[in-house]
Parts: sequence; C-alpha cells; structure tokens
Amino acid sequence: MQPLRLRNNFQRACWLLIVCITASLLFFLVYHNLNVRFISDSRFKLDRDGLNSIHQAIPQSPRLNLRLAESYLVDAAATEEAARLAASHAASAANRSLWDYRTAYTLGTILELNGDITGAEAALRNAVRLSPRYKRANWALGNLLLRQGRLDESLNFLKAAARIDSTLYPVLYDRFQLAAGGDLSLADRLTADDPVARLSFVQYLLEKAEFERALQFFPTVDPQVRSRSPLTLNILINLIDTGHVLTARRLWNDLQSQPSPNSQNLLWNGDFETSSSIDNAADNTGSAQLASLFNWNFKTSSQVRFGIDTVSAGTGTHALRLMFLGSDTTTLRNEIRQLAPLKPGSRYRIDFAFRTKDFQSPLGPRVAIVTDSQVIAQSSPIPNGTSDAWQRATFEFSAPSDNGRKFISIIRQPAFSYDDPSTGVVWFDDFLLTDISSTTANSSEQ
Repeated sequence: MQPLRLRNNFQRACWLLIVCITASLLFFLVYHNLNVRFISDSRFKLDRDGLNSIHQAIPQSPRLNLRLAESYLVDAAATEEAARLAASHAASAANRSLWDYRTAYTLGTILELNGDITGAEAALRNAVRLSPRYKRANWALGNLLLRQGRLDESLNFLKAAARIDSTLYPVLYDRFQLAAGGDLSLADRLTADDPVARLSFVQYLLEKAEFERALQFFPTVDPQVRSRSPLTLNILINLIDTGHVLTARRLWNDLQSQPSPNSQNLLWNGDFETSSSIDNAADNTGSAQLASLFNWNFKTSSQVRFGIDTVSAGTGTHALRLMFLGSDTTTLRNEIRQLAPLKPGSRYRIDFAFRTKDFQSPLGPRVAIVTDSQVIAQSSPIPNGTSDAWQRATFEFSAPSDNGRKFISIIRQPAFSYDDPSTGVVWFDDFLLTDISSTTANSSEQ
C-alpha cells in the first residue's frame, strides 16, 4: 500500500505544479497585455522617448507601434527621418494586426504623405474593407482618388463618409465644385439617391446665394424627409433671414398635412383649430420647431395665463383665451406671436374677433404688427367689461420696406412705469390677414 500512496502523492504534486505554471503564464500574459494596452492608449500621457524605451522591450506590439507611428506623423512633414520612422512603425503595426482597420488607415495616410500613392491607396482600401463604416478611411481614400482626377471613382467613398457624418456634405460640394471647375453636376449626382444629401445640397446652394437653383432642388426631395429633417428648418430660416419670407412660407405651407382652409388668409391657423406650440409645449424637437415656424408661438408669462378654449369660440370649436392674473403693470411683448409673410411696401388689413368677461385694466391688450424691437401698427385696446357676443375689430397698415422679420402679436405695453392690476378674461378668434395693395391702388387710380 505504501508505493501506491507515494505514487498518488507524486501525481498530485505534478498536477499542482502544472496548474501553478499555467496560472503563472496566464497571469503574465494578462498582465503584459494590460500593460501594453495601458501604455499604448493615447489617453496615457507618455512622450516619444518613453514610448521608444518601452518599444525596445516589446518591439512586436502592434498597439505600441501604432502609437509611435502617430507620434512621428506629427513631424513627418518637417523631416524625412520622422516620415521614415512613421512609415516603419505603421507598417509594423499593420503587419502584426491584419484585422485592425485603424492601423491600415494610419499606414495609408503616412504612405500618401511620403509620396507612395499606390501603397497609400492599397492601405486605405484595406481599411475600408475591414470597416466599411469607418468615416476617416472612406474620406481619406475618396480625397486621394479625387486628387488624382478619378472623380467618378472617388464619389462612392466620399458619399459613404458624408452619409456617416452629414456635416461633411458642404465640404464635399466645395471639393467637387473645385475639381469640376465650378460645375456642380457631380454634386447633383452625389445627392440623387439620398434625400438627406439633397437637402444638404439645397442648404449649400442657399449659403452660396444660388436661390433659384436651390428652390429647384428643394421640391425634388422626398416629402416625408422634408417634413422631418432638421435641415429643412435650417433652410427655411436661411430664406427668412435673407428676406425671402414669402418663399419660405410657401415652402413651409407645402409641408403641412392639412392645407389652410382660407387661401386668402396670409396667417396660419387664424381660428386656432390647428395645434400650435401651446398644445405641444413639451415637444422641443426639430420637427416641432419646424411645424411651429409660421404657426402661433407662445412663451410663458407670470402675469397672463394662455390657453385654447374649446367651449367658447367665435367660429369653429377653438379660441385663444387670455386670463389676466391681477398683476400690476401687466406687460405682453413677444409671448404670443406668429411670423407674418409680408411683402415689403405692400398694404395689409388685419381682422379679428374678441370677447371679454369681467375684464378690468388701465389699458387693454392690442393686436399689433411688430418686429423684435418695435411696434409697426396696432389695433385699438380691448375695452373693459363683459361682452355677451363676439365683436369684430380691424386695422390697416403698410409693411416696412426692409426685409426683417415681422410678427402679428398680442401685446400690452403699460403707458407708465406703473399701472393698476389687470384682471378678467379676454378671448381672441378668427384672425384674418389680407393683402389689400391692389384694392388700395385701384381706389387711388379712380
């Protein structure tokens, strides 16, 4: 029995030794790998001398070689030695990490800098093959081909990069315009099957003041994309800021799912039957901002509470209700307004309905045409008291000759620095803005 027991103990010792050796090797490999990952991480601050010192101990590390290549790349344009070392370390990293698209991309950029166009193209194509959605590799390869005059070939890679990052589209259009001698037909081809790219192209044309061409392209974009994309909001705001308010309003109107019931009314939702920003106060998305661009917009007031009344209305089922909360010196400036599509110099008339209940104020609110800084024209103040029936009011005005933004707004400006509290309720409904320029002109001719 003694030899058998010794043999069993010997086997146990051998197995224990094997387990210890294996565990030690695994620990060494994990420790070594973690150290290499840590040292080669760009977030770990280590100068080039420090990297080279570690490289002497572990020259085979792809990560460390990649970081050294990136370090030498900074000086590659200044010295040939830096360019040579950058290429050497990049090649070492790529050869030892065949599936890493980043090393292939870095090698490609360094080879191009060193004048090896063929090698650079091969490396960049490999990077794109390994990671088709890697923006930097697609962009670098596309530009490499574009600089060689291979426009059609470069198109696919530049388009892929811009689809990943839409902010590249304007740069892309500039590149193609320069490469094609000012001809944007290639940029047109670039956007043919991509609605987002096409919208970006419209924005690009507007920024270049090519309004006619931009307006030709805009209707060709898929309506669903137009109505959802934040680019559409930017395009319309660009038109408004450059004085093309009527054009912006027409394009915006085409995006609405429900057309305006009164084509003569230049205001949108004058009867408050369609939702506005007061109904979608919690929605601050780009699509909500687009939907409210030419609709009624509301800002919170601590002195007046706004709401859409579905019980008392002039016509239809909705009206705007203003409940005055009894504050002294009640002021309304831009809390209730809608961007008005006015033609400079034209003559307009505003009609609206109002009703009051227990309203008391030193000076009632008015309907006005305003800019961000001044009042252009305004109605008479809403009178105090209670009106059993809806009443009509109207006023006329001439639009200023400038192209700045004008709004229809409900305002209250105290006559003095202090006035007594305003209380009660005022309703507004059935706003109508009409262009009477032709009527005025005919009257003056007669």
